Order: sequence, then C-alpha cells, then structure tokens
Amino acid sequence: MEVKYRLTKSTKFSVGIVGGFSTLFLNKNEINVRNNQFSQFIGESDDLNTLNFSGNIGFDFDYVISKKWIFNFNPMFKAHLNTFSQNNNGFRPYFLGVSSGIKYSF
Repeated sequence: MEVKYRLTKSTKFSVGIVGGFSTLFLNKNEINVRNNQFSQFIGESDDLNTLNFSGNIGFDFDYVISKKWIFNFNPMFKAHLNTFSQNNNGFRPYFLGVSSGIKYSF
C-alpha cells in the first residue's frame, strides 16, 4: 500500500512524496552455494520470520513528454521491520533504490 502526495505540478514537471508499507512472505528458505561449475544446497536459516513487514519513503518525479507519455524517476528508501525471529545483533536490513520508466496513458 502506497500513498503519493503531489508537492508541485507544472505542465511539464511534477514532484511528489511517496510513503507506504508492504507485507512480504517467505516462500523458500534455502541457503545455496553456486558458481559456474556446481551448485550445493547447504541448509536453511532458522532465524527468519515467514511474515515480514517493511516501510518505505521516497520521491516521485514525473516529466511530461507528450499528452500520453510520461517519464518517471523514483528514488526510494525501504526498511524491513521484523525480518528476524531471534536476536539479530542490531542488524536492520534496508534498501536504497531508484526506479525509472515510461508511463503511457490511454
């Protein structure tokens, strides 16, 4: 679930802030070692939750190319909130990512 709030909008360019949360499900708990010659199953992790929540916040930049085409650029910070079921020694996984693409309106 995400919520976007448009901060500025002009005929060519708009900026918004994005915030939300996600629910993630662990569907395969395997630890493997792989290279070009072989693949070896080692086992599975015993401290991962099967249900994980994450929160995200970022910006949404749109550049209007034409009435139907829009270029989108979206830098985002995502923090995982309960990845581990046991003591994780202070480790808190997070992602910094950038998405971009072209939107087409019908």
